[in-house]
Amino acid sequence: MKISGIISIKDGIYRGYPFLEAILSAIPICDEFLVNEAKSQDETLSYLKKLKKVFPKIEIYQIPWYESDYWEALDESINFLIEKAKGDWIFEVQGDEIWHEKDILKIKKIIESANENGVNSIRQRCLDCSWTNIDSYVYKNVRIVRKIPGLKSYWGGDDFHIGNCSSPREGYTSHNVPPELEIDIPFYHLHRVFLQNVILQDEGCAFLARKNLERIQALERNKKIDWQKMTPPKIEEVLDSLPTIVKGLSQEKKYKVREEIFDKKWLSKTTGLKYK
Repeated sequence: MKISGIISIKDGIYRGYPFLEAILSAIPICDEFLVNEAKSQDETLSYLKKLKKVFPKIEIYQIPWYESDYWEALDESINFLIEKAKGDWIFEVQGDEIWHEKDILKIKKIIESANENGVNSIRQRCLDCSWTNIDSYVYKNVRIVRKIPGLKSYWGGDDFHIGNCSSPREGYTSHNVPPELEIDIPFYHLHRVFLQNVILQDEGCAFLARKNLERIQALERNKKIDWQKMTPPKIEEVLDSLPTIVKGLSQEKKYKVREEIFDKKWLSKTTGLKYK
């Protein structure tokens, strides 16, 4: 059994997505990691190439995004990666979602068990986080799914289906790859944590989902806030429970790439995992 990690990203540095940490939080259990770099205008591609030198299992593609109504451009690139993946399971990573180092090896064992027992998708809690708070509302998503013929992404990787999209259940995205297994292990969604990147993220989402009212409203609402004057939390206020690999960014107003994340020894020492 093999696991294919996938991510599609554009202008990750400019828009403030900790995409490198997101990849690194999942890569220890992936046999390959497929990245779509969607023709960025910043240094996203150069840093991905640098990461590939450290982890040759990374493969980089460049399918551009375009303005779309409801994430169609993002879905096209994700579906391209699904087709290219050689693994038995797809492990989708989004640019601001981090897996905890204490959980990732447990997740691999769950995937192995699911593979042996006919489970096709794994549903987890998505914890919306700031540096100091975890939202009490818990959304349950599928990011890990068996690669089945006809598997498709919808809504920007938030829904996987065999065939057409269906209506969601309350509290769930409308994934439809049964049978599914719901587990207690969450992943961490670092939601608008870099203050000077917030509006840039909203603009990117509005570009990819121009008819998504929630995204448009968020953009207009956040334009009224002076993010430049806001300051990061005090270091002692940062939650201990957050994944270690990303906590070192808590004092930054905008996302920055740290050189130590390209050092396998640093990664192994920091997380307690074996980065090979």
